[in-house]
Amino acid sequence: MSKLKDCFEEGWWNALKPYLESKDFKDLGKKLVFESKDKIITPKFSDTFNAFKYCPYRKINTIILGTDPYPGMIDSGIYVADGLAFSSKYSRSCPKSLNYIQEAISEDVYNGDNYMIGTNWNLRSWAEQGILLLNCALTFPIGGKTGDHVDLWSPFIAHVLRTVNKEKDAVGVILMGAYAKAFKPIFTNPTYMITECEHPSRANYRGGRWEHNGVFKQLHSYHKTFNNIEINWE
Repeated sequence: MSKLKDCFEEGWWNALKPYLESKDFKDLGKKLVFESKDKIITPKFSDTFNAFKYCPYRKINTIILGTDPYPGMIDSGIYVADGLAFSSKYSRSCPKSLNYIQEAISEDVYNGDNYMIGTNWNLRSWAEQGILLLNCALTFPIGGKTGDHVDLWSPFIAHVLRTVNKEKDAVGVILMGAYAKAFKPIFTNPTYMITECEHPSRANYRGGRWEHNGVFKQLHSYHKTFNNIEINWE
């Protein structure tokens, strides 16, 4: 089993170490271990903190906050969730939420052209560019209900967001869904751009139309103006 420190990029480990070694965080781990005795928890432990493993702390420029990891299982011990919000390197087909996100990016950033979705749904390349692909809960009990682990993880997620808000400037934030929007008051840094939209999973209730509010277009313009960068979404 991976050691906790090995699950974090060095910059993140140094920034979060006091909390990660606190009694509160250890208690969170104990609760997950206890629950895993009679429930299947996704993703596997070695993937749980991939958002902090692949997004370098020094490079963070974007936070995309969703709700839960994907709840499904592909094969025994292989889960749809891979520790990066909306990513699924193990999937054989594109998860619906990611498909809606890719369609929105194609519309918002590439004007419907020159954006190849392809057959790879591993979003590690996004994370490596400084995008923190985070969920409000880093784990989910398969067969459970939306948000089942949000309360469990909320103190940790809040600590992460407060740390970034305090130490990093010029970050674009996309809050997807009601659970994510609840963290909005944390972002008090005046250099941030905060955008909101419904969670892409809601599109399933209206025939595949996701009300994304042009958040990726706003993010694209923000980064060009304030950070002089363009994210490569391909």
